[in-house]
Amino acid sequence: MATTIEPEAAEESLKEIKSIVQRLEPVLTRIDSGMRKLETEVAGLKLDMAELKVRISQLPSTIVMIGFVLAVLGAAGFLRYFGPR
Repeated sequence: MATTIEPEAAEESLKEIKSIVQRLEPVLTRIDSGMRKLETEVAGLKLDMAELKVRISQLPSTIVMIGFVLAVLGAAGFLRYFGPR
């Protein structure tokens, strides 16, 4: 069953919709500019994360650090018994 809309009611609805769209345009513009700023900030964060990954990959592993500590302790023990007195 098709309903018909009175031309006056259709025009009134159309004016109301136009009014709502006009009020939404500045809000959408602000949202768009905010999203553009967010995009640039995220791009900067990606670069920072890449730099951190490079630096972290250059850190010594746990096994290397344990080996270093044991080597220092071994050298200290060796020098204690066989070093100058």
